[in-house]
Amino acid sequence: MPQTKTYDEFMALYNPDGTHPVTEIEVSTGDGRDTSPFIVIRQGDRIVLVNPLAFAEYLDVDLHAFVGGQDAAMGVLGFANSRRYTLPETGLTRHKCPAARITAVLVGEPDAP
Repeated sequence: MPQTKTYDEFMALYNPDGTHPVTEIEVSTGDGRDTSPFIVIRQGDRIVLVNPLAFAEYLDVDLHAFVGGQDAAMGVLGFANSRRYTLPETGLTRHKCPAARITAVLVGEPDAP
């Protein structure tokens, strides 16, 4: 995957003609538990509920998985410096990756140059 350093570079590389659908949702900073949106993404009987929570120090995006209406685990992969990183062993797996029932993506400061 080519390395991009800014949002504009990413969009220019992966959506150069603007035809890829883009949905933008602004979340308010604060406690957020009562006002943050639930974004539901479906594919057949698989659902991921995305819950963004904005705090002063960081953006927290919680992911909750369901399959057939039941709570489910999800495998999580991270990539940095052309290496793949996974969760430590959890006793659950998805597609041969350690999995978790709820995952959180925490976004704070940008990477140092």
